[in-house]
Parts: sequence; structure tokens; C-alpha cells
Amino acid sequence: MKLGLVIYSDDSIYCRFWTSLQLAWTYKNRKIIENGFVRINSKMTENTDRMYVLEGKNVIIFERYYFPWDWSTYAVLEESVFDFPMIYKDSTLEEWHSKKYSRIKEHITKEGWNSVILYEDCIESVRASSFLEENQKDGSTVAYNAENINDTLFFVTSDGSIDLYYDNKTPPWVEGVEGYGIGEYLEIEFKYASDEMQILNGFVDFSRMHLYKDNSRVKRILIESEEPAFSKEYELEDVVRYNVLTLPSKTTKIRMTILDVYPGRKWQDTCISSILVTDPNQPPYEEQKKKIIALMKDNGVWEKIEEFKKQLRKEAK
Repeated sequence: MKLGLVIYSDDSIYCRFWTSLQLAWTYKNRKIIENGFVRINSKMTENTDRMYVLEGKNVIIFERYYFPWDWSTYAVLEESVFDFPMIYKDSTLEEWHSKKYSRIKEHITKEGWNSVILYEDCIESVRASSFLEENQKDGSTVAYNAENINDTLFFVTSDGSIDLYYDNKTPPWVEGVEGYGIGEYLEIEFKYASDEMQILNGFVDFSRMHLYKDNSRVKRILIESEEPAFSKEYELEDVVRYNVLTLPSKTTKIRMTILDVYPGRKWQDTCISSILVTDPNQPPYEEQKKKIIALMKDNGVWEKIEEFKKQLRKEAK
């Protein structure tokens, strides 16, 4: 059985361990921003892989392009392949939503069963002042509605591993008025009273990365609550990661209004891909981290991390 473990440490080292203690890693200064996305600049895999990361509080997701080998010449092919999970790869959007929301199990391979488990985003409902509908070449219509920001993270579990993924299939919320959508808003009801939320800005699709810069992204927002009453402005980063926002008080419902944007290269449409609300019933992050580190030290994993850190410092000199 392959047991996977991903650690996001304070000095920004990413580690992916398996039972053989193989890992993928990077230092903070090895991260580069590419078209708005955060990419790991690793000398070890530069010719065969392109690894990207989606970061947030308590969240880190690896998204990978790989370059297949020509086994007759051992040359790396120019065309890259996106590393989709099997249960997700060949589904249409409608089929994928059916799998995602019913949490069904499907027998995909001879190795075992795959199932989808949604990451809890703690959103009860969401409503938009407007949304874009777009006609496709095949005659279908894509609705960029507010519900698209729900349930954008999911686990794929099997006998072999448990991995967290971002839903690239479901499009973002896109406001539906002329111009940049200044003044358009989302009304979000939380499942629990919370004073923290995370926003993934822009049109985020790791298989079509150009759409992030081609469309507009939110720059400044106003968040308002009636019970308790508060109003506060926030500025979001123009980078593909979850922006963590601390609200003035715990609340169960907010209105989030667009005040300013980062203009798109091609289109004015302003997009938001995902929102997470912190569940106050979960143990605090620091408490969870201490338990994980203690477990790693007891099992010798922390010692392995320190060894690799020393090795990387030598290579960097």
C-alpha cells in the first residue's frame, strides 16, 4: 500500500512522502510565478515535469504536467500531459458533478476502488447579483453561476493513496454585466458562524492557465455583514493562491462586493474560482501542526527532512 503524506512547513519546504520516503520538494526561493501561477523550479525534474502548487491555509495541492518519454530514443517528448486523477479525467462536466455530489464509488482500475470525498468548504448557499452565460461552438451553454465556487476541492481515495485535488472542470463565477463588474456582489451564507474565509481569485484552471491573465481578477472587495454589523475592505493578491481574510467578527452571512479589478489581457469579465470558510469547530491550525510534527519526529520522518534540507543547502552553494 502506498501511503502519501504532504507537509507544508514554516520555511516553505514542500515534501511528499511515500512509504519508500521518496519525495518532491522545493525551497521558498525555488518558487517562481509563471503567468500568475506558482511553479516549483526544481532542477531534479525540470526536463520531465512541471510542478505547480495551489496554496491556502491548511491547504496545499500539487498540480503536475509531465513530458512522456520516447522509450526507443529516451528523448523527452515536447508535448506535455496534465496529470488528472483517473476518476476525473474522462468525465464530462455533467458526469463529473454527478460523481462529485453523490460521492459514489466506481471501479476504475484492477488495482482497487476510487471514490470522491468533498473537502468541506462550510458554505451553506451562495447567490450572485449577476452571472455570465456563454454559448459554445457545439451549441451548448456554459453558466458561470455563483454555485460554481462551491466544493472546488476534493479528495480521491483508493486502496493505494489519498490525494487532494482542485476541480479544474467546473468554471468559476463570472459576473454578467458590461465592463469589469464593479458593484456586482456575492451573498454567501455560512454553515457555521465564522470570522475567517479564503478566496481563490480569477479564472483558475491548471489545464488552461492562460485564462487567469486573459480574464479580469478582483483587486479590492467590500465585505459587509448585518448580524453583527460590520463593513471592511480587502485587497486580494494577483497570484493563484487562496487569499486568507480575517473578518471583524464571527458571522453567518456576508455580502462581498467588487470595488476594483486587475484588468484582463483579453476580456473584461471578472472571475472568482473558489471560496472556503473556516470551520470554527476544527482544532486550531497550530494545535494540528504540533501533533503532526510530534508524530513525524516519533517515526523518524522529521530527521529525514533535516537531512534533505542540509543536502539542498550544499547544492545551493
